Amino acid sequence: MDRKLDEMQEKIANHIQGAVLTLAGPGSGKTTVLTERTVRLARKTGTPERILCVTFTNAAGNEMRNRYIKAVGSCNATGENIPVFKTVHSFCNEIIKEYENITHIKYTRLEGTSGGKEKLIVELYKDINDSHPDNNVIEKICSINVNSTDLPEIKNVKKILEKYKSYKEKNRLIDFDDMIIFAKKILTSTQKDMITVKEKYCHRFDYVQVDEAQDLTAEQFGIMEIVAANGNIFVVADDDQSIYGFRGAAPECLFKFQKDFPDCKTYYLSRNYRSTKNIVDCSLKFISQNAERFKKDLYSRNEKGPLPKVKILKNGIKQAEFLLKETKKLIKQEPNIKIGILYRNNISGLLPSAVFVSNGLDYKCNGEFYKTNEVDYLDEIISEMRTIERSSVFVPFPSKILRKMKENGLYEKIENHCRETGRNMYYKDVLGEFTEYLCSRTESVAHMISVLDKIDNVSAKKYSDDCTAVEFSTVHSSKGLEYDAVFIIDVVKGEFPGRKANVGKALEEERRLFYVAMTRARKYLYVLCPQRTDGESTFVTELKKIAEQAD
Repeated sequence: MDRKLDEMQEKIANHIQGAVLTLAGPGSGKTTVLTERTVRLARKTGTPERILCVTFTNAAGNEMRNRYIKAVGSCNATGENIPVFKTVHSFCNEIIKEYENITHIKYTRLEGTSGGKEKLIVELYKDINDSHPDNNVIEKICSINVNSTDLPEIKNVKKILEKYKSYKEKNRLIDFDDMIIFAKKILTSTQKDMITVKEKYCHRFDYVQVDEAQDLTAEQFGIMEIVAANGNIFVVADDDQSIYGFRGAAPECLFKFQKDFPDCKTYYLSRNYRSTKNIVDCSLKFISQNAERFKKDLYSRNEKGPLPKVKILKNGIKQAEFLLKETKKLIKQEPNIKIGILYRNNISGLLPSAVFVSNGLDYKCNGEFYKTNEVDYLDEIISEMRTIERSSVFVPFPSKILRKMKENGLYEKIENHCRETGRNMYYKDVLGEFTEYLCSRTESVAHMISVLDKIDNVSAKKYSDDCTAVEFSTVHSSKGLEYDAVFIIDVVKGEFPGRKANVGKALEEERRLFYVAMTRARKYLYVLCPQRTDGESTFVTELKKIAEQAD
């Protein structure tokens, strides 16, 4: 029996033939609708193996596959009698493998568990810059799309990328970006061997479904359209949640899709089942300031709930202490609450983690998180502290050590380091406050180091979803998740939005990223702005105005 859907969800799940664009707002049940349509397609056609479901991540693909199997029953989803669930990269990799089988020319993949790409970038970075990069720098370089012209401010990044490309070509290596380019070439070439592959894949599927299409690059989108040769392509997207411009995501392809398929039917999933009315209304007013977007009338039938709270704090330490206080209060009110502490960049999680560890409040980390000895310049401070602890009979208090280090120009050194590495002064502020907090709140160097070790231990552990109420995450890593309460922290000028995102497309992407953070919240939303070097974020100004008008 089909699951109960609302009226619009029913229309979408029952649409079988032709091109379809479904614009799905946050919390609108798009995965449920997409899975249900897959089930109905499989039943109607009797050939589920001729349905291709493309997702952006492995996690999304596995979830959809598991939902499908649960819906049809495991006895009806065995062997080849099941739709093909693939990420766009794994699908392109399959096309390349088919080409390799025909030509007997083999390429080595640089991605996967071996971390081949990361290791190569590290070696190139060390060779060119004569220094070892931290994980965050490597992550940024590895995430740069091959077509990107907006490079991060990393020392000699252009030279690193040029050497990386040259090394790949010389050694017949391909990475994720190359998979897409190579697969597209195979599907559009007139070369005999490539035509053979193209004919196989353009006739293999009767129906193509694409999830999270706003995250696809133009090349990826083009591949999906080629494979859907008969025009039966079903696209689910939310242009307002397109946040991977640095990876080449092209949400404008959604507008082009309607032109490429003139008979395309467009549906809107507008009802938000996740959030309160106030969160939906305020987030919609916020994102509506973007010019390049589909207009949507998003709504919620949930309770009204409190308005988003915008809080200006004296500094980062006060922000972290406010976080601790409010988090404890919410947990006391609702013991089963789930809280997300979200930020633009990982460095923002350091100070709150120190405050939480020092006060015995458990938390977990979603995605990558800094190890304290991997943070630029902080590793030198920690190393000095550890040396003092090991070598001295009498070990002074951390506050006295810090005072001595400041007298020796600690913060001037950090500032110079920021200039040399292209970081903004926000990084100096965060690192300075983190060091100040550690040294002023710990009784000894041994105590301070134990706090640092606890932070590293928490970031290294794998927790189950129900082990603790609080989760730290970058906004990018939080996409697809939801929390009862969300705190968006470090909403300061130059950080969120970033200093290079003042106008145009760059600012619109930052606003979309902030919108993703806002719409993770079910009931409570806090936006925190510590008073730092660059001042109040434009997003804080906008939200205060929206909240005042809604009050």
